[in-house]
Amino acid sequence: MAQNSTELRRQKYFSLSSQLAHLDNTQLRELFDHSESNESSTGWGSGHIIDFGKSKVFVKRIPVTNLEYDNLFSTKNLYSLPTFCNYGIGPVASTGFGIFRELVTHIKTTQWVLDGEIATIPLMYHYRIMPFFGQRLAVDMDRHKAYVESWGNNVNIGNYALDRAIANYELVLFLEYIPHILATWLHENPNTLEQSLNEIRATIDFLRMKGIIHFDAHFHNILTDGNRIYLTDFGLVLDKNFALTKDEEDFFEQNIFYDYGEVLRNLRHLMRWSYDRCSEIDKRRIVEKYDIKPGLQPHELVSILLDNIELIQADGDMQLDEFYVASIVKYRSIIMLMHKFFAEMWGNQQKDTKLPHVELQRLLKETGFLPNAEVHGS
Repeated sequence: MAQNSTELRRQKYFSLSSQLAHLDNTQLRELFDHSESNESSTGWGSGHIIDFGKSKVFVKRIPVTNLEYDNLFSTKNLYSLPTFCNYGIGPVASTGFGIFRELVTHIKTTQWVLDGEIATIPLMYHYRIMPFFGQRLAVDMDRHKAYVESWGNNVNIGNYALDRAIANYELVLFLEYIPHILATWLHENPNTLEQSLNEIRATIDFLRMKGIIHFDAHFHNILTDGNRIYLTDFGLVLDKNFALTKDEEDFFEQNIFYDYGEVLRNLRHLMRWSYDRCSEIDKRRIVEKYDIKPGLQPHELVSILLDNIELIQADGDMQLDEFYVASIVKYRSIIMLMHKFFAEMWGNQQKDTKLPHVELQRLLKETGFLPNAEVHGS
């Protein structure tokens, strides 16, 4: 833990922040010439890993629409998007609610890390709003149409997605580089799940006390350096201090404990990976033993495996970490509730499925995932 202590991170922050601030736009662009990158044709931007001096830095480039550029740093819901976009549930991720909500959250969390209030969030070294550069990928209109249909044919969602795809400006975030994605890290290091889960819960606790719901705390948005986890990607964040509409204020109150349920729901996915790494002979044996019918969807297969996880472990049908099995058993009611909510939301063309927040709160209390004294707070 000492190798990435708060003091060392603070020193690195001030050094890199100062150096990046002294670069003009042309010099910043040159940093991407030999970077590892991934890009999106849907207007969701791109990510890069750059070498800057002796350090690696993760850079996220996000389109800034004309409407956003005309309303710099506004945290309003400028496109009047429906609140269900916060869930990010769909064949392609949600558009989010505006880049400045993401930026403002990074500014706040970086200060909290520097002040020593929390350690499990990456630092933002620098940000820059600059003209878009690079090759612009063409918009696949058939794909765009399907995307909008999957989000209830909401015109505003479609407009925002298209505006991002043709944006003339972009927000460039220079973030602390963390080498591992938790989802893949846990595959190879299942014995670290207990520490990771405790740290994730503590991070969500912290954000909740600050009036923030992350809304996207799945294991691909959680990183690790092997010592601790880091919660990142604030594209769907809802903060009580944003310029919220009345609908958004009500939505916030109805989803205060969403992040806890989302984290536990993601425990499901570890089971699928454990099954996939079984030999073909072992898979056939498991299929026969637990009467798994052919043609099931992946989530249906996982549900059967989770329902039988105690027997699977007892009989040695799959190699499963003991803490993982105990967690599934302990939080199974929450995992099932969240999975049912996601399945209903996915299949609901209007996307107006309500989170059963009262039931979620009750189960979080009963299972002890939240201390009793905290469950009643908001």
